[in-house]
Amino acid sequence: MYPFIDYSSGGNLGGMIKATDRLLEMAGPDTKIIAGHGGPVIGRDQLIEYRALLTAADQRMQAMIAEGKDLEAEPLAEFEADWGGGFINSERWIELIYYGMQK
Repeated sequence: MYPFIDYSSGGNLGGMIKATDRLLEMAGPDTKIIAGHGGPVIGRDQLIEYRALLTAADQRMQAMIAEGKDLEAEPLAEFEADWGGGFINSERWIELIYYGMQK
């Protein structure tokens, strides 16, 4: 599912990417990672996919903001099938990132 980033407490998408990079440095091919709040157990390959989501979101949302685009665009539509099943849907996640990046 899309991650919750608590911008009100100082969290940000760049920090999530850095934390994921650190986990990737530590994780070997057989490492099992237990996602926060009792999420699924994943491996390094799934963590790489998660990082790809975070990076795509970061790059696309920064570009949208720089170009003055609003939230009508669907910058992450291809991720919806894999990541949109949680309590934060894609519309809400994009909104959180969009407004969080403008702080």
